[in-house]
Amino acid sequence: MNYLVSIADKFEIEILEVGIENIKLNTKEYPASQVRGGYIEYD
Repeated sequence: MNYLVSIADKFEIEILEVGIENIKLNTKEYPASQVRGGYIEYD
């Protein structure tokens, strides 16, 4: 974990902003109304 933080600092990557952006992308790709409670892939 410390290694990840030091690399992010070296490359000036904001970990929190990247995490929030990733959550937004996943929300668009996998809407909860279609995937919640199931293990079968949806169309």
